[in-house]
Amino acid sequence: MILNARRLNTKQSLIFLTIEDVTERRKANEALEKQAELLKQSEETLRRLSAYLMTLQDEERRRIARELHDSTGQKLAARQAPAR
Repeated sequence: MILNARRLNTKQSLIFLTIEDVTERRKANEALEKQAELLKQSEETLRRLSAYLMTLQDEERRRIARELHDSTGQKLAARQAPAR
């Protein structure tokens, strides 16, 4: 709850008081902060998963390249071997 007081500059001594209940605003702000933290955690998880996926893709490319290299090498060697 917020209480504001102001003295009005008039010939009479008047004080202007306002009371504002900020409970809902605070609850909304806390919920927003909680959601922001969850979003931050989700983004970090996504970054880690993306890095992991990139690693898996790189490993798969290397495996395929090795297989192609080995099979191509065997085929070339078989062609170059003298026929008996």
